[in-house]
Parts: sequence; C-alpha cells; structure tokens
Amino acid sequence: MTTGGSSASGGHRVWRLQLAMLLVLLVALAGPSGASAAVRIGAPAARALPHAFAGLSVETDLLGTWFAAPDCATPAARVLAFLGAPEVRVGGNSQDRLWPSAPLPPNQRKVVSAPYLEGLHCVAATGAPLVVGLNLLGRSAPAAGDLLAHVQAVVPAGQLTVALGNEPNLYDRVYPTWGGYGEYIGLYTETLVALQQRFGATLPPVAGPDAATWRWGREIIRFIVDGHPEIADVHLYGLNACARQRSTSRFPTTARLLRRSASTDLVRSLAPVVGAARRAGVPAQISETNSAACRGRVGVSDAPVSALWALSVLGSAARYGFDRVQFHSAQGRYDPFVVTADGRVRFRPLLSAMVLANRLWPSGTTPLLVDGSRPADVRVWAGRRVDRSVGVLVVNADPVHRHQLVLTATASAARYGRLLAGVQRSVTLDARHLVWLGHRPAWQGRPRIGRLSFHRGRGALAMPRASAAWVVLGATPRAE
Repeated sequence: MTTGGSSASGGHRVWRLQLAMLLVLLVALAGPSGASAAVRIGAPAARALPHAFAGLSVETDLLGTWFAAPDCATPAARVLAFLGAPEVRVGGNSQDRLWPSAPLPPNQRKVVSAPYLEGLHCVAATGAPLVVGLNLLGRSAPAAGDLLAHVQAVVPAGQLTVALGNEPNLYDRVYPTWGGYGEYIGLYTETLVALQQRFGATLPPVAGPDAATWRWGREIIRFIVDGHPEIADVHLYGLNACARQRSTSRFPTTARLLRRSASTDLVRSLAPVVGAARRAGVPAQISETNSAACRGRVGVSDAPVSALWALSVLGSAARYGFDRVQFHSAQGRYDPFVVTADGRVRFRPLLSAMVLANRLWPSGTTPLLVDGSRPADVRVWAGRRVDRSVGVLVVNADPVHRHQLVLTATASAARYGRLLAGVQRSVTLDARHLVWLGHRPAWQGRPRIGRLSFHRGRGALAMPRASAAWVVLGATPRAE
C-alpha cells in the first residue's frame, strides 16, 4: 500500500500543467472476446476528501459491548486506533429508543446507561470525531436535551456532532397517523429551536436527515433547504435482508451484490442530494450503509464479495462528491469487525476494503473524473493525492471472466497491489491477511507490491475475476 506527501495547490491552470506531465489512458479489455474500450482520467470531480473517508457507524446498544472493560483499553479501541481514528457515527434505530431517565414512555426501550456513556468516552479518547444520534421519535425536546447533556459530559466539544432522529421516513411504522415529511420537519424544527435555546453557543453542529433513500428522495433535498443542517446525510443499503422471497430483486445474493444496481447506480442516483448540499454550503455524507439492510445475510455480507461492493460504493461516493461513507455495525453479518466474548476480534472482508480506500486516498485527495466506455463489470475511479501522484482504484466485478487494464502514461513510476478472495470468507490485501495477533490487529504475510513494466509508455495490469486492485502513478511510493 502507499502513502502521499506534501500539499499541492489546485486550480484549472495547475491541473492543465499536471495533466501535461501525467497523461493516463486506461484501456479495459473485455474478457475472452478481446473487445476494448478506453477511459481517461481528467479534471477534478469533487472537493478534496477528509481524513478517513471510509468511517464507521454503530448502534447505540453495541457501543457498550465494545467497551465493556473497566477502562478504555479494549479490543475495539485497538481496532479504531489501527484504522487511524475514523469518524464514528453512533445511532441507528436504537437511538430513537434511548431515553434519558426512567420511567420509559411508550415506544421507548432503554434508559441511558453507564456502559453507553463510557463507550462514547472511550471512542472520543482515541481521537475519533463522533456523530451522536439523539432521540426524535419520542417527540420530546426536553428529553433530547437531557440526552445531549449526558453526551456532552463525556465527549469533548471539538469532537462532537449530533443528529436528530433516525430514518424519519419510517416513523409511520410506529405512529399510524404520522403526517409524513410535514410532521417531521415541524417536529425537527421545534426540537432544534428548543436545543438552541437551552444550549446556546455550546450546541454542537447538527446533521440530518439520516433518511433511508429508498423511501425519500425529494424530501431529503427539501430538508436541506428547510432544516439547514450543518452536514447533509443519508442512508444507503445495497440489498434488503428483510426480504423473504428469493425472487425479490433486492434479496441478498452474491450475484446481486456484484451488480451495479446494488452500488454504483445507487450512489449515482444520490447526486442531486450532493448538489443540494453544495448549494447550501454544507458537506454531504452517507452516514449509514452496508451490503444488505436488516443486519445482512450470511454468505453474502460476510463474504469476499462484500469488499468489492464496499469499494464500488466508496469509489462512486468519492466521484459524486460525498465527503464520507460510514459502514454500519449492529451485531449482524455485515459488521466490519466482531469482538468475541473472549476478547478477540474477527475481521471481515469489508474492513480490508475500508483500509484500502483510506490508504489509497488519504486526507486531501481530490477525486478525478474518469470518462469513456468500459465493460460493465470493470469499474475505475481515481484521485489526485497531495504528493501529486494519482491513486487509481479498479474493481473487476465480473465473477466469471478476468480482464486486463492497459495503462498508457508518461509516469516514471507505477506500483500496484491487489485485493483478492482468500479462504474462509476472507480477503488478502497485497498478499497479506488482516488478523488479530495477540491483543492487536496485524497484517500477516509478506507484502507483495508489484511494479508495472512500461514498454513504449504502456503497461498492462491483469485483473482476476471478482477482484480489486490499486495503482499509484506519478510518484515513487513506499510500501506499507
């Protein structure tokens, strides 16, 4: 894997100069037919990415189990440190069932506990920023304020953002007479005003609407105008493990998870949300995502194919202007990692995909346009890193055929690595497995970093079936 270097200035003039120095033409050759197609890396597609573009989301009731020890030195804390302290969103359905004190009113399930607050404190102690969800479903502004007071007591102000409610487009499942978006924006505004009056200048930034995009589209864009969030965020799931009929188009299977309709097409459909956020001058995030709703499906969400799905979502999210993507954990099959009862950690393929994206595109990377035609199963994204090198991410989502990527470039250096399916539902990144070694995460095996050999300015990269690869052009990288 590779890292970047010092910062470089932007602007179209600089881009023309840099592209004159580094012209990259990618040609994807489609399977056994040998048909070819060309794509070109061009101008910036979005603003620069923040630290840890691939982040985490976790249900409130899972957080306490991550930090059940007497202190914060738990396996989960070591995983967060290994990941570079990515932003952690604490929310989900459980946030709308969390109440500040007894007795519990109807539709509420749990009173704020010491393990939950200790978990928030421990996440903050890693240096990770937090987005903490407050209860809106309870229809009580004082209760939301009391929850925030608890949170502020354990999370430093500079690390804290809050969100009001989780997937309000589904509130009609709890309240049969729920008035849809109109009632939601009224309740949201009433609660926000009450929080502003109570906390004043100490009120953290507020994100929203945390809506499930399959139920709301125009409403999300309308909320960005009506609700004035400081972060516009949405939820996205590739498939639906709640479905019971295999004939249902979104029923989770490995073949369906590899399709564009479960990843790249879904992200592209959210481009209007990003546009609305940019017009409002706020960032847009996918604050909760994973392979299949309802905690995933065994053999799909915990299989190597989930890593290819995650990379496809991350590449597309960067291309269309999302600032961050946060993968959800809910004690399900899709969790990126699982802490076992004996204090060990099991890593799933999705986590290696997150590591790959964050190291290929570190803080300050500017996503680039990649234009042209290519085989439907070959997906290519690129980003200019701060050392002026270009990091290219390639996914071959074809489960049957291998493909070849031919690069024509003036770059003096090009290295690459691969993400490949391993044994026991694992993947290797650069020929190494991510394992729990003793009491910490570690890479097992010798790294295998390839160097592209260019002949007359052309170098070929073989893409095995159902695999991914990274390529860095334009700078001399170092292996990690």
